[in-house]
Amino acid sequence: MADNKAVPIYHFTHAKNLPKILNSGCIYCKNRFPTELEVVDVSHQTVQEKRRAKQVGCEPGGILHDYVPFYFATRSPMMYVISRGNVEGRSSDTIGLVYLVSSVQRVQEANLRFAFSDGHPTKAFSRFYNDVAHLDKVDWEVMATRYWNDTQEDPDKSRRRQAEFLVNESFPWDAVEFLAVKNSELKNRLESYMMTKWPGKVRPVKVRSSWYF
Repeated sequence: MADNKAVPIYHFTHAKNLPKILNSGCIYCKNRFPTELEVVDVSHQTVQEKRRAKQVGCEPGGILHDYVPFYFATRSPMMYVISRGNVEGRSSDTIGLVYLVSSVQRVQEANLRFAFSDGHPTKAFSRFYNDVAHLDKVDWEVMATRYWNDTQEDPDKSRRRQAEFLVNESFPWDAVEFLAVKNSELKNRLESYMMTKWPGKVRPVKVRSSWYF
């Protein structure tokens, strides 16, 4: 693992949600999402029911829906589920998904309250932490792998790969370092949109096709 302050974190959303994120100036957690801001929801509703009930086992406490979730790696199991068409009511096309990339360092600089898990946060075996000194509890070896399916030798791999960094209540746009997309067409569209509509909130847009299924 790199120095704690250089650890990247990844949140993905649909490109159609960006205008409202830019307008509000932040990404809201589920429990604080303004009712007037309808979005393209790419979440798995069955999993969301579990997240709605799951307590975060360290300060600042609350439930998972009190936090904006980030992954520690790209090509997450959740994106794989979307790509296979296994999220009810959602397209299997991942082209419209956009990564909002930040870092643990940026979260600390912004004085945001956070917690993180060492595996999928709804699972009983997963533990929560709120001190970056415990980032060694995250399995960085599995985060670096391209394939993370469970095997007979390691039946817990996918749980560990789904560890999350959780930012309490909301995540400010100012803490987003750059955006990543699947192809140059969407990159060009987003760059043009931000320059035209939100010149004060422009972020670099990078093509990272290897981050997608």
